[in-house]
Amino acid sequence: MKTQLDKRVKFMFNLLMPNKAIGTDLKTRFEFTLGFRFELFFALQALTDKNFRVHRQWRAHTLAKMPTAFGKKFKTLGACPVIWVIVSDALKLLPVAAGFDSIISELKKQDVRDFQREIIYGAIHYRDIADNLLQNKLTLAGALASVPQIKREWLAFIGLYPYQQNRDIVTAMELLLREPDRFKQAVIILLKLFWEHSFRNDWLFLKPQLQKSLKNKKRLFDSFTFSEFAEQALLRIEVDEKHQSINAVRGGDRLPFRKISKGYFFPSAFNDKRYWTTAEENGEHVVFFPYFEPKLCVAPDITLSGKDAAAPELDPYLIFKALGDPTRSAIASIIARAPASSVSIANTFRLSKPLVSHHVHVLREAGVLLEKRANGC
Repeated sequence: MKTQLDKRVKFMFNLLMPNKAIGTDLKTRFEFTLGFRFELFFALQALTDKNFRVHRQWRAHTLAKMPTAFGKKFKTLGACPVIWVIVSDALKLLPVAAGFDSIISELKKQDVRDFQREIIYGAIHYRDIADNLLQNKLTLAGALASVPQIKREWLAFIGLYPYQQNRDIVTAMELLLREPDRFKQAVIILLKLFWEHSFRNDWLFLKPQLQKSLKNKKRLFDSFTFSEFAEQALLRIEVDEKHQSINAVRGGDRLPFRKISKGYFFPSAFNDKRYWTTAEENGEHVVFFPYFEPKLCVAPDITLSGKDAAAPELDPYLIFKALGDPTRSAIASIIARAPASSVSIANTFRLSKPLVSHHVHVLREAGVLLEKRANGC
């Protein structure tokens, strides 16, 4: 007969008595901070995406405050919401907590070719393909077609694959390739309009809530392993402790622990897609994890409603990917009939604990699992 701590007791025990053994070398490379540089762009994506699911009152209220020039200028970028996330990649070496003036200053002084190159690479993820595209050795359609199959998962997610000329992101990328100066100036103008007419005050209101979130998440991080914290914070990654790597849910990226020189966690009220990114320098990577906090109130004149506090979005691609594996499909079939623990799943399918954890993670990330703690808690 095997005995173990009730999960509720274990949770409280870990909070009160942090286990020093779990303070791995990887954890020491991470810190918690405010991430204004990212939040500004996430908020712009939320504002310009008509299908954005959370903070809908804020979106409607803010759009009403924007001048006509905002909508007109945004159309020159193809009216593409996801472009904001990609543009933020051009500023990766700017401090995470850099303020608005620093962002604008960096954009203005950044060489337009460097700006262009970093955005293209941020979308495609392959330096050689990005360089060939910028040197006119490939068209955008040709560049996308030459990206390896596994990376097309990511390109499809942001709307770049398969290539379709009438898509808003294709319009934006073609403008960036054809007229990078015009693209850059449009970005700066839109950032200024958003800041002056809304986000300056919104950020002041959000900031203390984000700081409170930092303290709460830091406690969890200090009390759990890295992989346990990743689950608690709903990070869109899989932590592979056996192979010492962080694996992306889509796109096939695998980042070894040894290559991570620094990492940052910071809360976001708008990152419902749970984007994360890295910056590479001299063969080492800085990792940025903006974890999603959907229940924050984003403006003083907005009341949070049930519709605004949405759960993470279900992704059809991840669901099909999860259930496309025969073992995971069988696990889901069993769980559909009756709840099952990881131990019982391992025994039923004669799988190792790490392999069960992997399959459960994929099913969880796809949103097909409803998990409860011991004794229904």
